[in-house]
Amino acid sequence: MSMLTCPLCGQEQDNRGPGVTSHRDESGAWVHSWTPFIEDLRGTPTRLVHPKCFADECGFDALMALVTAHDQRIRLELSRRR
Repeated sequence: MSMLTCPLCGQEQDNRGPGVTSHRDESGAWVHSWTPFIEDLRGTPTRLVHPKCFADECGFDALMALVTAHDQRIRLELSRRR
């Protein structure tokens, strides 16, 4: 099984597209992050799933929260460069 195999549906992911990465924190809880382009990942996440599979598992609102948090981080970074 490659890193691109979604553990939720078993299908391969397109590394040119988005995904949701996950790792466990010190308490063992999953910490999720939005990844707009899988091919830009540095390192190997514990888990990498399709956005739809994440939404099926955790709900659409959880997916939107990840995308929004990512966009806010990028927006803040860009504002600091001005």
